[in-house]
Amino acid sequence: MPKLILRCNYLKNSPPAHLANYINYIGTREGVEKVGSTTSSLPATDRQKSLIEDILAKIPDANRMHEYHDYIQRPTREKMHRSLSRRRWKITLTS
Repeated sequence: MPKLILRCNYLKNSPPAHLANYINYIGTREGVEKVGSTTSSLPATDRQKSLIEDILAKIPDANRMHEYHDYIQRPTREKMHRSLSRRRWKITLTS
């Protein structure tokens, strides 16, 4: 999770709600550059890998789906998340 180090002496003893409002203001004001997720390019998690193995075991033609080929080309968390969140998998698994 991204963190922001903020040093303001006048906010030192402020209630947490005031600090949350101030951080929200800093993060949403004009000119803020939002950085994408840094974990998306990490390798797929063990749980994601085991889920893909389960899908391949339950669906004989799953290895012919475009989502699976996208994952094979670049097995990152983001590709895996996009592949697993497709409605197509859910329909095939439940039928």
